[in-house]
Amino acid sequence: MKLSQRESLCLDLIRSIASQLVVFGHGISFFGILTFLHEPKFPWMQNIAVVLFFILSGFVITYSTVLKSKIADYNFSDFFRDRASRIFSAYI
Repeated sequence: MKLSQRESLCLDLIRSIASQLVVFGHGISFFGILTFLHEPKFPWMQNIAVVLFFILSGFVITYSTVLKSKIADYNFSDFFRDRASRIFSAYI
């Protein structure tokens, strides 16, 4: 199974929207605004968005790892290097 460019962009769009909902949800919680979006009237949107983001990220990471594992010389150290470079590049 190979994702098309459109499917990949759609997944990235949903992940970016979910990450922005986390930021927005934390903001309205911290500042105490838009109380109609708070519990018990509405579930915390940041909790829902975090779960959605983690599920989609897990799918994307697994998908890319399965594709790369078809290369004969791809091993765990390559996987670890790929993940570390994606995570720590934001800190640099």
